[in-house]
Amino acid sequence: MTRSDSVLAFVHIEKCGGSTLIGLLRRCYGLRHVDIIPGDRKSMIAVPSDVKFARRLVPNLRSIAGHSIRPSLLGAGDIPLLAYTILRDPSKRYVSDFQHHVDYKNFPNDFGRWLEYEKRRNFQTKALALGSNDTGTALEHLRKFALVGFLDEYQSFVESLSVLSGGEVPTQFSIANSASARGTAVNAAEILDVYADDIRLANAYDWNLVEAARREFPVRRPGFQRMPAQGGQVKDVLNRAFRNIVYKPSRGVVPFQYHSLPDYRRFEW
Repeated sequence: MTRSDSVLAFVHIEKCGGSTLIGLLRRCYGLRHVDIIPGDRKSMIAVPSDVKFARRLVPNLRSIAGHSIRPSLLGAGDIPLLAYTILRDPSKRYVSDFQHHVDYKNFPNDFGRWLEYEKRRNFQTKALALGSNDTGTALEHLRKFALVGFLDEYQSFVESLSVLSGGEVPTQFSIANSASARGTAVNAAEILDVYADDIRLANAYDWNLVEAARREFPVRRPGFQRMPAQGGQVKDVLNRAFRNIVYKPSRGVVPFQYHSLPDYRRFEW
């Protein structure tokens, strides 16, 4: 197996810079990139048959991504995957997740209630340890990844991803889905200041994970010139058209409507 035979698999942990990266992947790979939707509409986790299905539709598949891609997918099928992910300062990720739920998911703008909502605590650990707060298991899974990056070292991460892809991924990107850019009712800076200790305590497993990961996976600095994206806008349009006209209907999802996994629906109080 060579890296050119493999499919790049982005394990997208929420509020860790993934929207920016997926935009870059769409502009880079166009029709060779698929944001995976599980065939089981009630499932939160992609399985090998979901990747096989994508490859049947896209024989030259080179890149997959999505919230449903988790470490359980690695080594479980006959399509070789090169997994990678991005981690983030746990306190900032936690508050950013709160912002997103207030802005889009009908969660009340009440951070005290968010602190009581256990499901979104230690989310990076749970994503990598398949639902548990086992930092050791999360680290063990990360050791199987081809690349681990950090949001506060995003440029270095993208440069390392470009190397991993054999130079296919460009190193220029534009920020997507920024709370400051879109406007939000949440004052993140104030929350991080007032609730600093509570946030850290609520996300203690994530802090252990990220601090251990920084020691074990030091930031790589390839140090080469940035490469401009070639035909990025056209590839992005083609990718979105394929996703809405072909891929979503084939997965039983309504075209041109936002797709979300079962746990990502709006709150009904």
